[in-house]
Amino acid sequence: MELAQQLLKEGIPTQAEILSAMGLTELLKYYHAIRKNSNHTLIIEGILVTMYSPRTKLSASVMAIIPDWTWRLK
Repeated sequence: MELAQQLLKEGIPTQAEILSAMGLTELLKYYHAIRKNSNHTLIIEGILVTMYSPRTKLSASVMAIIPDWTWRLK
């Protein structure tokens, strides 16, 4: 449990891929359920995007939707 809390304090790593973005959406659903029902102090500090390539449209589109999710972290 403490390892999971430490990971959330440092940020969630995700790839700049569409499947990773979909998985992140699911993870945020669980995060909110856990925060609401059992751990009110759980905080995600941020999202760390890995394998980003500014030359691909896919990376740019994933990076465009991630800032929309940041308001859901609190």
